[in-house]
Amino acid sequence: MRRVLFFYILLFILAAIPITWYVWPKSMPHPMLPSEMQHVYRGFVFPDGTSIFGKQWFAVTWDSKSDGSHWRFEYREEGYNPFKSYYSDGTLQQEGECLIQVMGFEDGPYPDWHDLSWVKCYKPDGSLGSEVIDGTGTQMIWAQDGTKIWELELVNYKRASHTMYYPNGQLHVYQKYKNGRVHGSCISYYPNGVKQTEGTFEDGEQAGDWIHYNEDGSVDSTDSY
Repeated sequence: MRRVLFFYILLFILAAIPITWYVWPKSMPHPMLPSEMQHVYRGFVFPDGTSIFGKQWFAVTWDSKSDGSHWRFEYREEGYNPFKSYYSDGTLQQEGECLIQVMGFEDGPYPDWHDLSWVKCYKPDGSLGSEVIDGTGTQMIWAQDGTKIWELELVNYKRASHTMYYPNGQLHVYQKYKNGRVHGSCISYYPNGVKQTEGTFEDGEQAGDWIHYNEDGSVDSTDSY
């Protein structure tokens, strides 16, 4: 009787090991940002990335080294999936749904946290700063100290305008969009406020003369498209 019991216990342990390994969450570096972004998956995967029975992706995490923020994206299927981002102190920064696509079998899911179905953006003090509803609205992102560093206007799931700021609050670049593609004049600035680049986009492509400046305001070079 004891031998039979021991046999079943051993059989259970031997069966539990691979089952546990298959269902237990594991992570691997994302090829786009290997030092910061991780795929979270279940399944049997060898060190070279090949797998048995296929990977079962279910999340992507991103720990930003630049500002200490943390992002987590759930993965259910290709399309819009839930995500949340947090300030470095753990305060909720954003919550919503963004587009996640599988770039390839080995690359796994890649989130575009600026292609949004909806989002609520919170300031560091916890108050609601902006939101996007049904692909229309404004996504604003603040640094931990309350400085606005990002502003993206969406209309019907397409970009309408995009503004980025330096950590000191200085305007970095402002761009307008047409049918979701960057279009019109574009000027970028150095952190000290001096003009860095000036040119024009036409339907997503650089056009005409683009002037590049040095930090003292002098012209560095000109490219023509």
